Amino acid sequence: NAMELALTSAYKKNFNSKTNVKVLFDRATGEIKVYSFLTVVEDDKMTKEEYEDYLFEHYTDEDEEDEEVEGEETEEETPNYFNPETEIKLTEAKKIDKTLEIGDTIDTEVTPKDFGRVAAATAKQVVVQKIREAERNSIMEEFGDKQDELLIGTVALEDTDNYFIDLGRTNGILPKK
Repeated sequence: NAMELALTSAYKKNFNSKTNVKVLFDRATGEIKVYSFLTVVEDDKMTKEEYEDYLFEHYTDEDEEDEEVEGEETEEETPNYFNPETEIKLTEAKKIDKTLEIGDTIDTEVTPKDFGRVAAATAKQVVVQKIREAERNSIMEEFGDKQDELLIGTVALEDTDNYFIDLGRTNGILPKK
């Protein structure tokens, strides 16, 4: 999972991708495939620009005064706009595959030729970060409830206020007080 997340991040960063991307990593062969996917949405969904044009043509200040009722606040709905980078309208999707319905996705392979080399550096950073997070969580799970308990350890370091105790997988702090 960390590899797939890392490779998705690497693709978006290195190939300026704004679309929905998923990376499939074949654990047996080590083969990496990148897929761009579009979600099928209803045809009447407007882009943000179309919606703003519609409001400009059909909405006046008089309409606003008519809508307000004393003592009541009106909530404006924020419309869900059509995003051509992540969505495709149903009629366009039907041209590709007649069996598609609203909510389905269309996958297209977009794996670049040099993706392995480019992705490796970015993926390495993300994987190392995920390993550190997992180790930190494991240590917190093991030692989180041990506060105010007696443990056996070795004094690793001493400063003016504390002793730093080596407990094996982590260090503890023992105040000199």
